[in-house]
Amino acid sequence: MVLEPRSNTLRRNVFQHELANSLALADEVVIAGVFKSDSIPQAERAGPDGGGRGVAQRGKRARIISGADGIVQVIAPELCSGDVVAILSNGGFDGIYEKLPARLKSLGSKNPLEASAKA
Repeated sequence: MVLEPRSNTLRRNVFQHELANSLALADEVVIAGVFKSDSIPQAERAGPDGGGRGVAQRGKRARIISGADGIVQVIAPELCSGDVVAILSNGGFDGIYEKLPARLKSLGSKNPLEASAKA
């Protein structure tokens, strides 16, 4: 699962415990960092990891990777045939919806998704 904490709710610390519980249901979580966190008052602001620490405390792998480009570069080569990537954001997420498929295509046969599809 890839999450961009972008909504007013996710950018605040109100539901951090519940968010971590929900995210921990995924096999792995990648969090892009809190969108425009500086626009939220400090006392209300979600932590800079967007809930990643809570996910890790629940025994799941959680990584904080800055921005869509960074996320695409890291996760695309790691994906295997049959993997499902849920991208959660209520915005354009810097074009990740187009960038990830394009990156997978550019990896060609070097990517496990493509290699297994050809086998």
